[in-house]
Amino acid sequence: MGIRILALLLLSAVAAHAQGTPDPSGHWEGGIDTPEGSIGVVVDLAKNGDGQIAGTIGVPPQNLRGFPLVIESADGRALTFRFRGAPGNRVFQGVLADDGASMSGDFIQSGFTMHFALSRTGAAQIDPPIKSAPIAKELEGPWSATLEGTYQNGIKRQVFLTLSNEPDGSSTGTVFNPGDGLEVPIASIKQDASSITLDLKAVGGSYSGKVNAEGTEIVGTFIQGTAVLPLTFRRSTGNTR
Repeated sequence: MGIRILALLLLSAVAAHAQGTPDPSGHWEGGIDTPEGSIGVVVDLAKNGDGQIAGTIGVPPQNLRGFPLVIESADGRALTFRFRGAPGNRVFQGVLADDGASMSGDFIQSGFTMHFALSRTGAAQIDPPIKSAPIAKELEGPWSATLEGTYQNGIKRQVFLTLSNEPDGSSTGTVFNPGDGLEVPIASIKQDASSITLDLKAVGGSYSGKVNAEGTEIVGTFIQGTAVLPLTFRRSTGNTR
């Protein structure tokens, strides 16, 4: 009898703990308080097939949409997540309210700490990934290029492209910009003979180019908003991160 009572007490304690820990899954809207004013952000969080929290973020004023998040920790009502890319930058350290309807805390970028606040407005809105057809062997691996011109105030930026074929027969890739510390996922990859098109939906951009006969260069054009810039990727042997 005593064992049964103890078991019931333990089950009650576990249930109470679960009820006291809100699930952060959902569609969140709010903003970051910067010295220049509030910047609107949209965050979507949901549990993946492994039961772990995953998510994306959008920053409409900066043309970011569905950008992948890295969930660094989830402990009770405390949640820490960041933009995918260089660790330690663009980090949200938040706490969910007792009722789970809001979240607030600190946003850390380049050594500066700013307040952010989000409100849950509905279910998570995360687009399912697109499976791209496999690419030619000569396109796989690391590539690097220098982005210059009027984009980003005329500052030259080195960017790294990584393309690969996956065991399931699809192709994937990322573009990493060390200057911004962002690792941009390629939403879809299309290859037609020597031509290749990369959809960079998360940053509202795209890249189209052609591979030379030697397979050492991809000569093409990067488009983002009104910016249309020539961009040539070359085979890279160094670290792309």
